[in-house]
Amino acid sequence: MNDHTFALFIRVINAMKTGNMYHANGAQWCLHENGKDIVIDTQSGIVSAYNAGSQVRHAMDVRHIEQMLMSEQPTTVFTSTDSGYYAVKNAAQDILRAADNNGVYYFNGGQCTIDSGWGTIRVYDIGTRGQVTTTFMGLFASWKYVKASSGRKQGMSEATKSFFRNL
Repeated sequence: MNDHTFALFIRVINAMKTGNMYHANGAQWCLHENGKDIVIDTQSGIVSAYNAGSQVRHAMDVRHIEQMLMSEQPTTVFTSTDSGYYAVKNAAQDILRAADNNGVYYFNGGQCTIDSGWGTIRVYDIGTRGQVTTTFMGLFASWKYVKASSGRKQGMSEATKSFFRNL
């Protein structure tokens, strides 16, 4: 599933949670959003206006949609490998920025998973000297990671921060 379709499902989930859902058939979702009645078609990726009339809005359980999303494969995941001083230095600075903003999900000495901002996650593998392998996760892949890890973040010790400052 691509990030666009995932973003549509998040809009559907938000409408369900707030009681702004009219009805759905699994592909088309009729809801009220920002003062307008719309239909979100998660198969075609199209959002269009909808005349809901006097239909009743009701809250729905989002668990089944979240479970379906967890079983889907994200398409927006990219990996790159860079080498040299600046590649390592830039990765270290990004990791330190995340550590200073409570944005480290995981660190084991070689791999570091961070919140890169904008709802996305970045994974740095610094295990090979002078080389950094970076995995960029799109919105959907990042959401799945956070859901699977229950959103737990870990702190980074001053010794570890010092290590990254000295790279």
